[in-house]
Parts: sequence; C-alpha cells; structure tokens
Amino acid sequence: MNKYYLIVMDILERRTGYTEAEILGGRAEMCADARSIMVALLLRKYANYEVAAMTGLSRQSVSRIAAQHHDRLKHKYSMAMEMREVERELTAMTE
Repeated sequence: MNKYYLIVMDILERRTGYTEAEILGGRAEMCADARSIMVALLLRKYANYEVAAMTGLSRQSVSRIAAQHHDRLKHKYSMAMEMREVERELTAMTE
C-alpha cells in the first residue's frame, strides 16, 4: 500500500473516529467530508486513476468527488477547517 495514502488515511481515521472502510463507503456526512478531503489530498500527488486504484473507488467516483470538493469547502466552514487541520498534520508527518 502507498505510504502517503496510509498517512492520509491514518490522520482521517484519528480525526473522524471512522475506519477506512467507513470513510471510503460510508453514507454519513462526516464520512463524505473525509472522503472528499482524502481524494483532494491524494490528487495533489497522483492521477485520478492512481487514486482510484489506491482507494478501491471507481475513477468516475474519484473525478466526481474531486469536482465537488471546492464547493463543499466553500459552503461548509467545518469542512474547510478540517481540511486545514489535516493539511497541517500531513505536512508535519511527511517532512
């Protein structure tokens, strides 16, 4: 498994209290937010087909999540703050 993916997932699991399976497939709003953050962070380093392979999501799902991510951040203050905190932790863990 990809090291960067594992770091991102570890941060999200700790911050949300959900498991990897719940984040990837859960219908709860927090799961959807975490999935959106995860996809956005992974797409900074990898192509959508690589993210799909890492996560088990379809390439179409990865593209849809990525396309909706900006609007989710814009309209949901709590998600924007969570994204900032996850980015901060990720930076600290990957340096």
